[in-house]
Amino acid sequence: MVASFNEAFEKKEMSPSQKQAIITLTEKKGKDSLSYLENWRPISLINADIFGIYSVADATVALQGSLTV
Repeated sequence: MVASFNEAFEKKEMSPSQKQAIITLTEKKGKDSLSYLENWRPISLINADIFGIYSVADATVALQGSLTV
């Protein structure tokens, strides 16, 4: 996994599988009529490896932001 991320950083481009996501709809709680689009919520299912790197990047940015005075 680390080798894959390093290669993506060196090439400055992610592999095709890292760029893909599946968007699915889930119904909103408490909504009676599911025939209206506004009663649905989109959820993006991304590659698990990319989710991991996003989490690390997010934590890094949050940590740097908390250290900035």
